[in-house]
Amino acid sequence: SINIFKVESDVQTMKLVYNPKAEENSTYLRSIAQNISRKPTLNSIQMAEIASLVATSGFSADGIEILNYAISKDSRNLDAINLLARYYEELNQLEMAINLRLRIIELDPYNAKNYYQLGVIYKTLGDFASMEKMQKMILSFAKDTPEGAAALKDLVP
Repeated sequence: SINIFKVESDVQTMKLVYNPKAEENSTYLRSIAQNISRKPTLNSIQMAEIASLVATSGFSADGIEILNYAISKDSRNLDAINLLARYYEELNQLEMAINLRLRIIELDPYNAKNYYQLGVIYKTLGDFASMEKMQKMILSFAKDTPEGAAALKDLVP
């Protein structure tokens, strides 16, 4: 239980020093992340949280590495998969993002937000047939939700 407490304490320290505008904080945050990201007592939710803090502090490659490790430890970690897909979208690596979003569909076939994000990617790529499939899917089960409204508004050629 001491190891679990130490990891939790390190995660809390990371949250306290998190300030992406302060380079010295970011470097310290990165060093903590490197020390604890492979500890066996770190759970997959904590890994995703650490990856987010590190990536938004200017170390996106480190964040992506931690997320890939989290997914390798728990292939059903939707938080890590979704976060990794978002990073790939921001890095304009859309094929990687599509593959991850398709994996989310396999794990959570009623995730309207994921279908919407996938539709946006297809629209960006000019794949309007796939974009319309995503819109139809959202409307088939989530028409009266914010995602349904967004799909009607945004997922059009």
